[in-house]
Formats: sequence, C-alpha cells, structure tokens
Amino acid sequence: MGEAIMRGIHPYLDQWRRSQIAQLPGGMIDYSTTQRNLAVVGIENKDEEGCRIYKALLESGDIVKLDSASTFAKRWKGNSYFGHSDAARIGTDVHTLIENKLAGTDDEYIYVKLMQDEQVKHCFSLFCDWWSGCYDLEVFGTEMAVWSVTCGLAGRLDGLFWNSKLSQFELVDPKTTSFVSEQYRLQQAIYAVCLESVGIHVRKATLLMLPKPNQGDDWHEEVLWDTTERGLFRFANLRMAIWSMIQTQCSLELEKLDPVKNASSIASIAERLTLASGSLFSVPPALPNDTQRLLLQSRVNPLSDSRC
Repeated sequence: MGEAIMRGIHPYLDQWRRSQIAQLPGGMIDYSTTQRNLAVVGIENKDEEGCRIYKALLESGDIVKLDSASTFAKRWKGNSYFGHSDAARIGTDVHTLIENKLAGTDDEYIYVKLMQDEQVKHCFSLFCDWWSGCYDLEVFGTEMAVWSVTCGLAGRLDGLFWNSKLSQFELVDPKTTSFVSEQYRLQQAIYAVCLESVGIHVRKATLLMLPKPNQGDDWHEEVLWDTTERGLFRFANLRMAIWSMIQTQCSLELEKLDPVKNASSIASIAERLTLASGSLFSVPPALPNDTQRLLLQSRVNPLSDSRC
C-alpha cells in the first residue's frame, strides 16, 4: 500500500519531509502545529466529472480529506467544472505534450497522435517558442502533487522551476487561452501556500498564455506576483482571498451541523480554521539556499534540459 500511496509525490520533497520528521524530538509530531504538514503524503483519485479528490495519510495512520486547489478556486468564483468540454480536452492534450517535453520522455506515439489536432499543435508550438528562450529556468517538477494539511488544500501544479540567474523558485502554468481568469490566480496562490509548508517559497508565478489559432499567434506571460512591491501586494491579497474562502466554506459547513449530535465535526472545523490561519499568516522560513541546491542536484533521473 505504501508504494501506491507514494505514486505521484515528488521524491525529493518527500525525502526532505522524512528527514525533518526524523529530527523532531523522539520522532514525534505535534499535530496542533504546522508540523502536521510534514507528516503527509498524497492519495488521489477522480470523481465522475474528472475532478481530482485528495486525501492525506498522516504518519499517525489517520486519513484527512483535502480540497482540490482547482475545484476549490472554481467553486468560490462561481464557476462549474467543464471537464468534458472540447476546450478542456485541448488543454489536457497540450499539457500532456508539455509534460513529456519537460520530462525528456518525448513519447513519439503520444506526440504524433496529439499533434494531429491543429489547435493542439498551434498551442504546443507556442510553448516551444517560449521554452526555447528560457535558459535560466531549470525544471524542478511537472505535474507535481503538493499539499497543505493545515489549510485543508492540495493540488497538482503544472510546472515548478528554479531560476538559476535569480536563485529562486518560480511557478509557470500554461493556459491554452488568451483570457486570464481570477480562478487561475487563486489556484497558483494555493500551490505556493502548499509549497511553503515544505520550505519552498515561490518568488514569482506566471500564467503562460498559449492562445488557440482563433485567439492569437503569440504567447504571452501574465505575471501574477513577483518580488516587486506591487507583486508582493498582489500575493498578499491572494492569501487573504484564500483565507476568506476557507472561512466561508467552514461557516457553511457549520450551519448544517447539529451542535449536540456533531460535536466532533464542529471541533474539526474549528481546528481547520485555527491551523489555516497559522499557515497563511505565520509563514515558515524558506529552505536555506544550500538545501535548495541539494534538492536540485540530488535527482536520480535528472529531467532533460533540452529545448524544443
């Protein structure tokens, strides 16, 4: 069961997580603090609509349900999930091609099959054009599961990169559209908060817009936040938005519960609010640069650095 649970978890983040657990007094974890984030690996499947469902397995053996970052963001922006639409299919196919390219697998069968669609081909070609000039970016993880048990959120980010010139981690999320949705911003902020729980601070997040043929012929970078004063202000606002959404969700759940019959559930919701507040407003320090470099250099199977 353990091997199945570990599938999809970035091995070097989990290795670091386990080393941190080993350093705790007696190997014990204080589940009332953000140390809880160290004691979890992801379990995921999909519901009938194709939305990912996440749970967390704690070192204690307890299983905790986590909200999907994408579904959470869409729900609170009043949007429905359109997992079976043609636009969603195009986006999925382009993301598959991008993931294979960044991972250096370049599966010829998948490439030939997916590139038969002119819209997929157009969007992927725009990505290749962008990637060919990104010499300062080194791939750290693609389709990488991240989580924050204290916030009750988890997700699978598209691309985490190390900028060797600026010595910082950056998120890049390709979107096969020319429209920047607010839910995209929230989703990336959730990923960044999840990464903070393991000491990785995202200094820049970008939406890479890859419009379809009828929307344009050029890629465009939409910077969500960075280290400028304006960028930090934007990220702070996104953190507040996440906190507000968690509060709203918890309030709606509390309204459905009977104070006498559901005392344990009410206590769990109250605990989530307390832990989420700590995670969002008491940010843990970033990993030392030496540790970040070790994470990057310790890959058993380094990702390809080839350009399109």
